[in-house]
Amino acid sequence: HLAKVLQVRYALIAECIGKPPLRARTLAFWCGNVWNPNFEYDLPGTPCEKVVRGQSCHYPGKVQELFPNDLDLVDLAAESYLGIPLYDSNGKFYDHDDGVRPDSSIEKLARLRPVFDRKYGNVTAGNSAQITDGATLVLLASEEAVKKHNLPVLAKIVDSQWAGLDPAVMGMGPAHAMGPIMDRQQLSISDIDFWEINEAFATQVLGCVEAWKDDDYCKTHLGRDKAFGEIPHERLNVDGGGVSIGHPVGASGARIVLHLAKILHRNNARRGMASLCIGGGQGGAMLIENVSNEPLQNEAA
Repeated sequence: HLAKVLQVRYALIAECIGKPPLRARTLAFWCGNVWNPNFEYDLPGTPCEKVVRGQSCHYPGKVQELFPNDLDLVDLAAESYLGIPLYDSNGKFYDHDDGVRPDSSIEKLARLRPVFDRKYGNVTAGNSAQITDGATLVLLASEEAVKKHNLPVLAKIVDSQWAGLDPAVMGMGPAHAMGPIMDRQQLSISDIDFWEINEAFATQVLGCVEAWKDDDYCKTHLGRDKAFGEIPHERLNVDGGGVSIGHPVGASGARIVLHLAKILHRNNARRGMASLCIGGGQGGAMLIENVSNEPLQNEAA
């Protein structure tokens, strides 16, 4: 059953799932970790419970699917999903989100010095994306492969675009990359249900929104006759941006695309635009569509 869920050839491991001594090893593998036979950190509970706590399995629904008769384990997985500390491979634990700064305040943030333009700038450490570790995994398949292997489809890539601009204003990259897609697909802002613009800096996202509203900017820099219009704030970065969530450089592009796909499912919406700026003077954008008739339940990217 596990091999079927994972769609990989680990039948031997899957066959052992019902045997208590090996169940923890199987669950650890299923959580995406290589089993460590020395996994004996000072955690309470059985070996299987240690794995759930230690690896902080973020799929309690899947645990219930795999272990329907083990209600204690299912409850533990749900508890872990909601806030059990994370343990790394060296046994170090993390019991809180270090991006939340209880020692900060509006007054302290206001006193922070600008990072780039020391004299006139508004970008500070307080309104910039926090330094964050992160990783993403994307399975990209052709339509032929989807049909051949009967693969579940999270979203369809409709169009994508890269853009180049003055490195001094690289944060405006999304405004330059999203425009050609809108023109090619003959779309207006109202045709896009949700937007994800990676928030490297708070002012950077706001600048892109303002640029699309400005006739002069769109004429001078984007070659348009008039402005695109205003992206609705209630449909932009609806679950937070890089300042609150973090910006793991190298993983953020995939993260925002996957997150956008989940948002479309969650709201039974059709189209979404994901975009980000790139240091050095570039921007990237991707238009995706939800091709599923069934919204995802209780899942976040």
